[in-house]
Amino acid sequence: MTSVKSNFVRIIESVKAINMTKVLFLVFVLLISIEVSAQKKYFVKKITYEQGLSENTINCVAQDPLGYIWVGTREGLNRYDGYS
Repeated sequence: MTSVKSNFVRIIESVKAINMTKVLFLVFVLLISIEVSAQKKYFVKKITYEQGLSENTINCVAQDPLGYIWVGTREGLNRYDGYS
């Protein structure tokens, strides 16, 4: 009788372990999907000397509170408003 009981206990423990593994896997997948959906989308537009940049080599980039993008080059500081 004890061997049947111990076998039953082992079966229950293995089922619990399998279910816990599935639960942990689902939590992992959900956390990854939340992280991916929370990422910001960035759009990059290429601006060169032909579009009015003082030089093609950029040293720094910053955005001010009004939304203007400031691009620093060796030839000077350039302001970009996103349209022109």
